[in-house]
Amino acid sequence: MFSKTKGDISIKEKEQIKKNEFIKNFKETKLYKDVIEKFPDANLVDVISKKEEDEFIGRNMQKPPIFSAIKKDGKRLYEYARENKEIDIDEREIDIYNFEIIDFASPYVNFKIECSKGTYIRSIANDFGKRLNSGSYLYELRRTKIGDFCVLNAMDINIDVKT
Repeated sequence: MFSKTKGDISIKEKEQIKKNEFIKNFKETKLYKDVIEKFPDANLVDVISKKEEDEFIGRNMQKPPIFSAIKKDGKRLYEYARENKEIDIDEREIDIYNFEIIDFASPYVNFKIECSKGTYIRSIANDFGKRLNSGSYLYELRRTKIGDFCVLNAMDINIDVKT
């Protein structure tokens, strides 16, 4: 069953819940350990609004992160990153169908996002911080849906199976 659906899954729309941490901006590394800038502990609750949600919805251009599997000149971007090589990364077209702020407790904000294949959530997190004149990085990510597969319909792996 899985081998027959595997190829179809990669082209489906996705729904993900993400958690961003504001205040810090990190040099792009796999684990975001290198803080390059800290922002004042602004009261972002006054700034975050429905307007920010709406600005992300629709067709957008996005620059993929350097730690991605996209190929450039026959080589994956993450290979350039591991070699500490600076390269130009072309923006790509993405679609955001829904962008909803679920919860905000400074310095964290939780989003629910429905997006097209090829959307990099780490980049969305970074872009969201920039739009608020702050820093932001992806703190946590949970994929909740891809195509017709949804965690709400998933089976508990701890169920008893009778043989």
